Amino acid sequence: MTITQMKYFITAAKCLNFTKAAEKLFITQPALSRQIAAIEKELNMQLFIRNNRSVKLTPPGVVLLEEFEKIYDDYNLAVARAANSFAGISGELNIGILDGVDVGDLFPDVLRYFEQFYPQVKINLRNYSFNLLIEKLYSGDLDLILTLYFDVENREKIQTKIIEHTQDYMVVHKGHRLAGEKSAKLSDFKDDIFMMVSPEDSETSPT
Repeated sequence: MTITQMKYFITAAKCLNFTKAAEKLFITQPALSRQIAAIEKELNMQLFIRNNRSVKLTPPGVVLLEEFEKIYDDYNLAVARAANSFAGISGELNIGILDGVDVGDLFPDVLRYFEQFYPQVKINLRNYSFNLLIEKLYSGDLDLILTLYFDVENREKIQTKIIEHTQDYMVVHKGHRLAGEKSAKLSDFKDDIFMMVSPEDSETSPT
């Protein structure tokens, strides 16, 4: 069985519709059916139960889908690693993160993917304040930064991408007069003292 045939089986098994699976594979439905028949003949077992209304996996088909997915993923990972090694992709990626931000909440899947496919690239994560992030990005000490949008939206020679939208919250002591309210207006806090990002830390901080 070839790796292409394995891909055909996995796609058909996930779609449970040969026409849709063939469209995803950019082949004709008869061609896919012939490939599945060839696989079943080679393995000497029925993998699909087909009729005019539905397609279902047989018990051996369910087992093979789970195992073939592992094999196919390992194959693609091995090829990607070999290609990266051949291309000479190596070195370090320096990422600056705003103080107080947990990078694990932002893109854990991206980091895991990067570690899998680019094992020769070392990722360095560093926490800095607003101004230090900008300073080190401009100096080249950092390759990219994770910060709040207001601090980078109007800066020159910086390309930005929003990766997460968040809501603003007002944090008060549990004994505060508005602590039990579901919503509040900014004017409700006219007599309160606020903690803000200082101009020394970020000259672009909201005022």
